[in-house]
Amino acid sequence: MSLRTKVLKSVGITLVVLVAGIHLVSSRLTLKSFLGLERRDTEEQVARAARSFAQLEAEVHGKTSDWSSWDDAYAFMADHNAAFVKSNLSLSALSALNIDVLLFADLKGRLFKGIAIPRSKGGPAPVPADVLERIKQTGVLAKPATLEEGTKGFVSGKDGPMFVSARPVLTSEEQGPARGWLVFGRRLGGREMAALQEMTRLDVTARSLDDPAVKGDSHRWGSLVRTGGTLIEPLNEKNITGHTLLKDLAGNPALLLSIQKPRDIYLQGLSSIAHIGALTAIAGLVLGAVILIVLERSALARVALLHTEVSKVGELTNRASVTVKGEDELSGLALAVNAMLEKLRQGEEQLQSYNANLERLVEERTRQMEHQAFHDKLTGLPNRALFMNCIERALAKTARSGCGTAALFIDLDNFKLVNDSLGHGAGDTLLIGVAERLTASVRPGDVVARLGGDEFTVLLEDLHDSREAEEVAERIIATLRSPFLLDGREVFANGSVGIAFATEPSVTAEALMKNADTAMYRAKLVGKSNWVLYDESMHDHMIDRLELETGLRQAVDRREIEVYYQPLMDLQTGRLIGAEALARWNHPTRGIVSPGEFIPIAEETGLIIPIGYWVLEESCRQAVAWMRDGATEFSMSVNLSGKQVQKPDVVERVVEILDRTGLPATCLKLEITESVLMADCEEVAEKMRRLKALGVRLALDDFGTGYSSLATLSAFPIDTLKIDRAFVSRLGVDGEAASVVEAIMALSRGLGMNVTGEGIETDTQRSMVKDLGCHIGQGYFFDRPLRSEEFARHLSDGFDELPLAA
Repeated sequence: MSLRTKVLKSVGITLVVLVAGIHLVSSRLTLKSFLGLERRDTEEQVARAARSFAQLEAEVHGKTSDWSSWDDAYAFMADHNAAFVKSNLSLSALSALNIDVLLFADLKGRLFKGIAIPRSKGGPAPVPADVLERIKQTGVLAKPATLEEGTKGFVSGKDGPMFVSARPVLTSEEQGPARGWLVFGRRLGGREMAALQEMTRLDVTARSLDDPAVKGDSHRWGSLVRTGGTLIEPLNEKNITGHTLLKDLAGNPALLLSIQKPRDIYLQGLSSIAHIGALTAIAGLVLGAVILIVLERSALARVALLHTEVSKVGELTNRASVTVKGEDELSGLALAVNAMLEKLRQGEEQLQSYNANLERLVEERTRQMEHQAFHDKLTGLPNRALFMNCIERALAKTARSGCGTAALFIDLDNFKLVNDSLGHGAGDTLLIGVAERLTASVRPGDVVARLGGDEFTVLLEDLHDSREAEEVAERIIATLRSPFLLDGREVFANGSVGIAFATEPSVTAEALMKNADTAMYRAKLVGKSNWVLYDESMHDHMIDRLELETGLRQAVDRREIEVYYQPLMDLQTGRLIGAEALARWNHPTRGIVSPGEFIPIAEETGLIIPIGYWVLEESCRQAVAWMRDGATEFSMSVNLSGKQVQKPDVVERVVEILDRTGLPATCLKLEITESVLMADCEEVAEKMRRLKALGVRLALDDFGTGYSSLATLSAFPIDTLKIDRAFVSRLGVDGEAASVVEAIMALSRGLGMNVTGEGIETDTQRSMVKDLGCHIGQGYFFDRPLRSEEFARHLSDGFDELPLAA
């Protein structure tokens, strides 16, 4: 678009906007003025129509006054004489009044004479029931009849609205007391409305507020009913309406009075606006022409010449400059253009170099962003989004080839412990190491991904059967069993693997991943560091687990949790020195539920906290009872879960239970696991020191399976180390197990701690742990966990039937 065209458009648009703006402002102001005139005129016409109705009211009210202040009528109210009726209430006499209804009512508002005067042929008739009911509803006739002017207003009837005038009946001298009420009514029929329209020269209508059409538009008349006044509404470009309300006998709105008139004032205003607009447009055109002529001669022609010169510079490489005559801004612009052209020539090569570099950077950045969108930032492996896409492609390929596809879901068994104890930096290093080992464990074409946290997945394609996926899972588990070196220390990060294998084309990516996740969860339940192949029964197992969780939430309240007690024996003397309290769940339909089934559920859901404290209180209470029965020097060992220790009120809860049960603190031993020590060393150590100060003894359960170091153990006031049953069970079979137990014994002696051997099941194991220096033994070799009644019988018998130390 040329500059000349732009200037023409700009000037044209500016003038159009200016003219339009002037026209808009002036038209608005003018139209607003005319609309105000129209409104005031309409209000005046509405008032004039209302005054016409007021004249009708005055006429009827005046006739009522003539009859109500009349001695004959006053006497009639007292004696109801027939002569008055015959001479004054005949059809001929009443027709001259130009009314439709006449009523006489006593001071209590009871009607004793009512006549409806027909407008056509026929004799007097009773007052229409709807009119009479409307008059009664106003409550006027029930008011005391005073010497005032009476009252007047409109009432509604099925034949249309009626003007009603009511006055108290007095003597001709307007003296009282009043003997009742005289009511005249004139119906607003077609004759009356025609007369009013003729009188006002207006299109006048009057409708009752009970009219269905009025009621159906109640929101329109609501403000008018509430505030009174006048409502003005334009109907269209040619007509306008005005409305006001007329009141009934009780002074309430009863009749909607409306007029309709032509919008002569408004139309005259529109005509004026049109003339003003035409004049403004002509003035704008003249002004625009003058401006364009001036611009063309002073600037536009010279700019066009400059444009031609610059175009030639672009076309002819040997043309070095442009020229424009004159000594003003345009000639200065020509000089500036020449200088710019020179700089452009010098910078062209540099710009081309920058452009090439920028294209390379954009391409590289695009690749990086695409990689970040579909890869894990820490390990560089594909993320969930990319992995799901790979599964979908693999399943589509499976549908065509008939080969199988497998998804492996890997979850590290103790990553949280490493992360909490060694820090997030060590945790990230561990995840990177796991990613490298997983990648090395699969084929080059297989996909290894990290979903987040410590969850990894592997996609295997073109499998002949599920055994190929199982072999990969075994390689993964084997490679993860080797220790990782983190900050100079060896750390183990075993993993549980779930396998989902599919050959059917109907399987979706989401279903395959869900099945692999379910199988992984099953692998954790059966012992961790293991793999499980998904089958349909696992779904039933998950349902079963959900039912167990639901039942467990009610087990404590229903007294389904029981406490069993397993003897603790002094291996050197052979004496019974205490018991460990173990929770058992006696399910109403399943019977005894294994702790291996419900304890993990309790840990995950947090139910272990109320269950743990219930077991603690129940076992303390039981220990007090046995001590009263003669079990001296008796110690009760109770497990304290990690979730209990993490709560800030654990010490206070233990103190409360000891106070309630009366068990001396020195007779209670609380057992915690190594993982609890590693979670928050300083906070846990402080809580244990407070418990130790009370006299409570502390034991470290399942020692040898975690990451406790000598420095860690020395920081906690531990009294007893409990050797994990995994080492005790291998005594007599595996020489390495004996070395581990011997090392633990040496460590305990150096730290001044006692040692308890768990899981002793044979005499060989008992003898070996005793010879290695173990102080206390526990296991099925001595006795299984017993109910309190059975344990009490053994106490009374002195546990003579238990195998004692040799």
